[in-house]
Amino acid sequence: MSSGVAVRTSTPRRPRRFVSWNVNGIRSIVRKGFVDWLRKARADVVGLQEVRAELDEAPEALRLRRRFAHVSWSSARSRRGYSGVAVFSKEDPRA
Repeated sequence: MSSGVAVRTSTPRRPRRFVSWNVNGIRSIVRKGFVDWLRKARADVVGLQEVRAELDEAPEALRLRRRFAHVSWSSARSRRGYSGVAVFSKEDPRA
């Protein structure tokens, strides 16, 4: 006889580590050791505000990072080099 209760069969997900930082310019923080810090932070998702650059203007050391499978980058359309945000994620955030 069925009890009518749904049983969840998926395995529980491990806790995620989220890091957010107002960087005030991505080029500047890369020169100051951001890539090393990022590796040590062991974050699953990193949100950066005030990147002040387009993705193609980001330092190569940051663009070539293989640790994050998903990168979303949005810059101000009205003024180049003004504001902008970036999100780096190990997993697809839409999943």
